[in-house]
Amino acid sequence: MSLSLLHQSVEFKNFDTRLIERNVERGLITREQVKQFLNSLPDDTEQAHWVSVESLDGDFFETDFMSSESRHSH
Repeated sequence: MSLSLLHQSVEFKNFDTRLIERNVERGLITREQVKQFLNSLPDDTEQAHWVSVESLDGDFFETDFMSSESRHSH
């Protein structure tokens, strides 16, 4: 991996949605940088696959809930 690619990877990680608030609080990035980053992202709306909640398999949720409930009842 080239040093340039590594640097880009680290910079991109600063804008990971799970880390943005922490990085702003620590002064690693500014809110203006976050805004600029978000505005630079491409609009992939045409690439999206939309899913409705109603189309999801109800058995999955019931099974997951039941197995979770069983683990906590012991």
